[in-house]
Amino acid sequence: MMSDKPLISVVIPIYNVEDYINKCVESVRNQTFSNIEIVLVDDGSIDKSGLICDSLAKEDSRISVYHKHNGGLSDARNYGISKSNGEYITFVDGDDSLHLKALETMYDAATKENCAIVIGGLYIEYDDGHIEKEEPLCSDYVKRTNRESLAMIFSGKGYSACGKLYRTYLFEDTQFPVGKLDEDFATIYKLIAKTKYVAFIPEYVYYYYKRQGSITKSAFNVKKMDFFYNAESVYLEYQNDAYLGNIARAYLCTRIDRTMHLIVFDENREMYSSELMLLTKKMREQFLFILTSNIISLKDKIVYFSEMISPFIFAIYKKL
Repeated sequence: MMSDKPLISVVIPIYNVEDYINKCVESVRNQTFSNIEIVLVDDGSIDKSGLICDSLAKEDSRISVYHKHNGGLSDARNYGISKSNGEYITFVDGDDSLHLKALETMYDAATKENCAIVIGGLYIEYDDGHIEKEEPLCSDYVKRTNRESLAMIFSGKGYSACGKLYRTYLFEDTQFPVGKLDEDFATIYKLIAKTKYVAFIPEYVYYYYKRQGSITKSAFNVKKMDFFYNAESVYLEYQNDAYLGNIARAYLCTRIDRTMHLIVFDENREMYSSELMLLTKKMREQFLFILTSNIISLKDKIVYFSEMISPFIFAIYKKL
């Protein structure tokens, strides 16, 4: 039976998530918006994930499975995009899930507001079953300009690739950066910059499963410098824009601060002295901006100035 609704591609990267795949895929199969294709990309899993994917594909003709060598989340998403046929596309990580009406709600907003991107809310689900809501990005349906949307992204809000619906053409010349962390922040702003407007909806559409020991909470390693480098790259790209440049610059200071903390509180911090020196230098370069900024709070200014003297001053304060 032909549908009068366009096809939505749901790309699901899979890597060693055998305990979560069934819940994830079922949440997509059961969507009230049924004209979908489910693209499962097995990114070189060494557990039973690949076999589970093949089994699920036999149960539902809307599911296609691709097995590839491990290349990381970005590479798996890019591969999934290349295999997608939908007019719209969305991403679900293999251990996460969608609200029952997620696709219907986002599609309705996309057509009503004539927007190429729709952004919904995210639930955070913990190991013990406790569920929280991320800070809402809107209290009602709202259509924001791309500059308003970029300002939000550049302030560190709403940049997850998930919980969003995109027109697929946005990815024709944009890919997720392979081999990098913080791939969402490095990519989403580029997609928003291609649009005129973005639709924000108050509904929470996506369940993000926060497992203990996730990459964002585990011990520091050099790859986590990507959190700093990505923010610096965005600032340098927009530094001549008086409005967006200042917002991106303030968030750069936030990212420097947070990356410093990851190192300072790591038990192997002596291994990362060169990275800490670089971050201290970068924070000192922002002295005049921090001093005169009306975006940065007084509390944060005190923290940043103390880190310019020594990154360990704030660490000592936190332990008192």
